[in-house]
Amino acid sequence: MNVSILVPFKSFGDNDRDLNWSWIRARLESLHPEWELCVGESEQPFNRGAAINHAASQASGDIFYISDADCFVYPEQAEVAVRWASEAPGAVVAATRWVALERTITWQVRTSAHDFRFTSEPPAWCDVVGTVSGCVAVSRESFEKVGGYPPGFDGWGFEDNCFWYALETLVAQGRRLEGDMWHLWHLSARDPESPQFKHNERLNELFGNAYGKPDEMRRLI
Repeated sequence: MNVSILVPFKSFGDNDRDLNWSWIRARLESLHPEWELCVGESEQPFNRGAAINHAASQASGDIFYISDADCFVYPEQAEVAVRWASEAPGAVVAATRWVALERTITWQVRTSAHDFRFTSEPPAWCDVVGTVSGCVAVSRESFEKVGGYPPGFDGWGFEDNCFWYALETLVAQGRRLEGDMWHLWHLSARDPESPQFKHNERLNELFGNAYGKPDEMRRLI
């Protein structure tokens, strides 16, 4: 089993985002040295799905571990997710809960050892149960069956939901590991009032309506 880590990232001069990625990159290289690291970019406005597809075009592995440049799980979670993805089709989310860390604790994490672990519940500004993003494993075969992340998105948002809808409709049901995923703080690019957000939201609705309908989903991707 050969694993390629796919990371979507582009520096915009945001110090926190750059420092987050620097720590995440060093952590991945330290804890998973046998995995190939592929970093993908996209045109402006930055789109995460397009950047992941770009990273996939560089990858040689038969299993993809998709990691955001600001998220991490404990190494055993990543390893189990990869193993599950190698054993059966469909995506595997490496956690059940996504936890957005506050700024102060993010600074502390970024100055910690790469095998850092929390000893108590850290301060966070929100948490989400049931994420389909952040740290996800999927086989190359499954990824390619849906054409990677769907095209047409513009800037921030919703491409992760639509990739999940496509995989569950055309490949197999997704799975999740019990555990937490940690998100390092940075200024958010989310803007619900922007034309890009509204465009992506409409695409998400189309994919949601096609969920469970293979013919409709194939037309969308």
